[in-house]
Amino acid sequence: SGCYYLTDDLALEEPLCVPKNGAQVTLCLNGHTLRLADGAEGCIIFVAVSDKDADPSVLTITDCNGADSSSNYYVDEDGALVFDDGSYAWQEAYIAASEKNALAGGRITGATAGAISVGDYNELYLTNVNIIDNAGRYGAGVVVAEHASAVLDSCVIAGNRLTGEMKASEKQILGGGVYCAGTLELSGTTSITGNRAQDAQDNLWLDETAALKIGDLGLDKQAHIGVSGAAEQTILTGYADDFSENFTSDDLTLTISTARENGFTELTLQEAVYTLTLDLGDAEQEPVTLEPEQGQTLEDLNVQDPTLEGSTFSGWYLDDETLVDTRQPLHLTQDTTLYAHWSQGDTAEDTT
Repeated sequence: SGCYYLTDDLALEEPLCVPKNGAQVTLCLNGHTLRLADGAEGCIIFVAVSDKDADPSVLTITDCNGADSSSNYYVDEDGALVFDDGSYAWQEAYIAASEKNALAGGRITGATAGAISVGDYNELYLTNVNIIDNAGRYGAGVVVAEHASAVLDSCVIAGNRLTGEMKASEKQILGGGVYCAGTLELSGTTSITGNRAQDAQDNLWLDETAALKIGDLGLDKQAHIGVSGAAEQTILTGYADDFSENFTSDDLTLTISTARENGFTELTLQEAVYTLTLDLGDAEQEPVTLEPEQGQTLEDLNVQDPTLEGSTFSGWYLDDETLVDTRQPLHLTQDTTLYAHWSQGDTAEDTT
């Protein structure tokens, strides 16, 4: 137990452990970086599982003096955040990067088994903390156990990534940014974005035992939380306030849906509906616009064999000339147009 603050950047040779059963630890990053040393393995900090009937151990991490420290970064091809090292190569990559920004304050980075893990019957409080560019098998940024709670106020959790594949016999656990099986409270300008699992966005994963709530001061308009999950899964239930603009689905075939009843607002993941426009390439026929359900095929929609006088249909194509298999399920992630190709006469020449 105790209160600590960084006076400089610190590289750990091994993870820090908060003891179980009533330990009280407060750490101020003070604008500096806490990371694992090169070659070290594991997490940055974990709170050991407490006994069920004991006092919880509490870990509080904040940044009391980080406003004057900032770093530029870009997102590389693997989704990792690369911070300014002052080199010419870095500047060239930064200019070319599609995603770049500046990060204010200290950060926790470099873990290979998740940055922060809070075990059962314990509490975690994070304020103005940046959890950046960590790796892990699940919960690469923050892991909250089933009987634990965490409060995140104005934190940035970004650029973290899951590593390794789950075995077929194992429960699929995700959470490139945050894995939560317990209680998670969000407030302020908290941002959980840009985290990945393999090649896909994977930010906040809520297990079936998890409960997500918004703090008394709410979420600012700048707060942004990406959510991974399945259709029909409830994300958030709260009184009156609608925070749907703060949440997005990591899977673009799903969308955040809002339902309000008896003063309560419920956010759920629902299948996204996009328009599918079929362009026959015939000036005399208007394109047909449909709103298919996710997973339907073109054969299900009965549009696999259009007709055009004097021509033979040779397939539906995307605008990048990719042929679409009419038997494959459609998983649309945006409004999409398909173009009919035709062969004419004996030359079998395609026209759009």
